Amino acid sequence: MSPEYRNFQPQDHERELAAIVGELQEMGRFDQRAFDRVLRRHPKEGSGLFSKSEIVRGFRWLKRERGWQGDERSLV
Repeated sequence: MSPEYRNFQPQDHERELAAIVGELQEMGRFDQRAFDRVLRRHPKEGSGLFSKSEIVRGFRWLKRERGWQGDERSLV
């Protein structure tokens, strides 16, 4: 496990992760191109892209801390 993965704190990226998860949930079904477009609209720290594992960790955090609903399997 890379240090970057261990140091990832979803709460530090709440706005971006909420936007990504929200868009993906609204879409329901999507292909890789649509997934990539969503990620590019909401960059990590202004220039990078979130990994799928970071999106899942963010979604779990949103569920636990903000009461979001849904199934993480539909996000990746």
